[in-house]
Amino acid sequence: HVVIANDPDADRLGVAVPDGATEDGWRVLSGDEVGWLLADHLLGASAALGSARMVATTIVSSSLLRTIACHHGVHHEETLTGFKWLSRAALAHPDLHAVLGYEEALGYCVGSLVRDKDGISAALVMADLAAAVHAAGSTVAGRLQELAGTYGRSRTDQWSVRFDGPAATADMAKLMGRLRAAPPASIGGVPVTSITDMAHAEPPADVLVYRTQSARVVVRPSGTEPKCKVYFEVLGDDELPTLDGLRESMEGLLRA
Repeated sequence: HVVIANDPDADRLGVAVPDGATEDGWRVLSGDEVGWLLADHLLGASAALGSARMVATTIVSSSLLRTIACHHGVHHEETLTGFKWLSRAALAHPDLHAVLGYEEALGYCVGSLVRDKDGISAALVMADLAAAVHAAGSTVAGRLQELAGTYGRSRTDQWSVRFDGPAATADMAKLMGRLRAAPPASIGGVPVTSITDMAHAEPPADVLVYRTQSARVVVRPSGTEPKCKVYFEVLGDDELPTLDGLRESMEGLLRA
């Protein structure tokens, strides 16, 4: 019914579900899809706590968690990338029960016992969820479809441009500087409606966020590898722009 995997140090969780449309009959869920499933399941199980709860995710993860939190009447936080920020968000609200913190890179913090990403506790919750939907005559994939019907549709993707050689760090800085000096007026053929430069935020971060009417694109240099990462999200059923269109547009912009 479901495949659950941890990485060698067990701080991340991977999940795959049966899918007859794929060559091998299985589909690996994205980090955001697992995050939505865990959030809705945990919020449903902790409903007795009412509004005294919170969930958190990062600026590069899907914004659908905000909608899920609003539906359940709980507090939502959006932080910079990394669990040092997600943990601080929970610590900043000691009056609230931290239900879930997650980032799209398969990191999940369930509850408040472990103040870091923990793939083991997340795997237990996923197993519980899989058992619950199976007992109800459904599947994990079916539950994802139900979430889309309740909270709306979100499609996410990621792409990276790599830099080589001793000047990699300087080249990444030049790229970010070029994007700041000449921001795109449109992405994927759709006008950009707003640009947020988080270098001016508190705390500051080398992150640029572009928004169109139904999409969001986030660009940031990796903190661990010589590459700039680009994160895409399209909300709703609007097919313009598509994830492929967004990626092609940003690939052309960053490689120019």
